[in-house]
Amino acid sequence: MCEIGWKLAAILRTGRFFTDEELVNLYKSQVLSYIEYRTAAIYHACDTILAPLDAVQTRFLRELGISEAVALFHFNLAPLSCRRDIAMLRLIHRCVLEKGPEHFGTFFVPSSSLSRNTRSTSRRHGRQIADIRNRRFLEIERRSALGFIWVYNRIPESTISHDCVKDFQRSLQLVLKDHILAGCDDWKDTLSPRIAVYKHPLR
Repeated sequence: MCEIGWKLAAILRTGRFFTDEELVNLYKSQVLSYIEYRTAAIYHACDTILAPLDAVQTRFLRELGISEAVALFHFNLAPLSCRRDIAMLRLIHRCVLEKGPEHFGTFFVPSSSLSRNTRSTSRRHGRQIADIRNRRFLEIERRSALGFIWVYNRIPESTISHDCVKDFQRSLQLVLKDHILAGCDDWKDTLSPRIAVYKHPLR
């Protein structure tokens, strides 16, 4: 965190010499790249542990006077929590497309069929994954890659249909933007497995 702090401070000190767009680009190259290379290793941590990390971008946007929604729409800079969710979903999509590491294939296997023919299941896409989690839905499972199976199975068909991982990632950001435009206050939780099913934005 110390190294991230001084990197951010150095960028903010040069604020008068650059436009907001240039500062965001500096932040992405100098700070985001440092934070995000360890996403898969830290995702399982609880929210209180990740909060100081998320505060880095919150501080950056506050200093620029930019809201999180504006940052997403104008600079394609989603909140760090959303970026972590997208990174983990990208991993699963790579496995579904058989482009990822083979050993992950044992965790993300195609579902043979939907359990019940209901209005909810009829709206789901055709690349469903079998949920192999413990049926008690342990919290540590919810915060792992396995927790994303529930989320992945409920992502819109238009997003899942992408055979290019970059296009899939870009489309996930569009899902977030759609929830903002729809006036959803919980748009940042749209792709998160940490939210209880009964109140999840994708339910």
